[in-house]
Amino acid sequence: MGTDSNFPFLLKGGVKIPRKERTLHISSYYHIMIQGINKLNIFKTNIEKNTYLKYLNEEKKKYDIKILAYVIMDNHMHLLIYDEKEKNVSKWMQIVNTKYAKFYNKEHDRVGYVYRDRFKSKPIWDRTYLYNVLAYIHFNPIEAGISKELSQYTFSSYNDYVYNRKSREEVILLFSNEDYQSLYNLIHEKYYKKMLLKSNRSPENILQNYLDGKTVKEIKRNKELIAKIVIEIKREYNLREYQIAKILSIGKNRINQLKREGFIKED
Repeated sequence: MGTDSNFPFLLKGGVKIPRKERTLHISSYYHIMIQGINKLNIFKTNIEKNTYLKYLNEEKKKYDIKILAYVIMDNHMHLLIYDEKEKNVSKWMQIVNTKYAKFYNKEHDRVGYVYRDRFKSKPIWDRTYLYNVLAYIHFNPIEAGISKELSQYTFSSYNDYVYNRKSREEVILLFSNEDYQSLYNLIHEKYYKKMLLKSNRSPENILQNYLDGKTVKEIKRNKELIAKIVIEIKREYNLREYQIAKILSIGKNRINQLKREGFIKED
């Protein structure tokens, strides 16, 4: 596949079908999010963004945390990290956020809270979700309307992979293979196409995408399939479970049952 100038990212070479990836280590990969209190632009300037990034990188060495992807926007930040010891994430983020809060308050001659919450951390349970988070992080500037090309936004890890600036260890953790460019392009291309389709998509018709010769009744009887649909609607539209149950015409207790049986993992 050649370069398509309509895609807001760089393509290097053709896209190949990746080999089967190894299973992820549970509770090692996390999606981290923080936001300014009252949606305050706590990272508005380049100096502020660079300072927060500096603190992240300085402190990660102490806790052996790998930053696989990041984006720093004006009022929030996303990280995709790898850490074998869950407790290290809390220690690391506490130190980084405390240091930055002191810096920010001093710079703006203010006192009080800087962040909306302590921070949010979601474990990543499968490779599909892992790659969706990777692309989601990099597409933040596009979806916010502040950049037309992924490569144009400075405070993102997107170009680190395009220009091979990531360490071998981080590349292996994310792709299981040093020859990752084709897969990397494919991940971002799929997310881009998903964005284009989203305007014509609604929670109500996600179910239709899973039909593939099946009836709605057959899908609803299939615990694995209905769980995937519930998870997809929740991720894309951030709806509450009672809203999802209403859309799918299933009882809310059905979702609770799928959770108890392990088909839906708690965030």
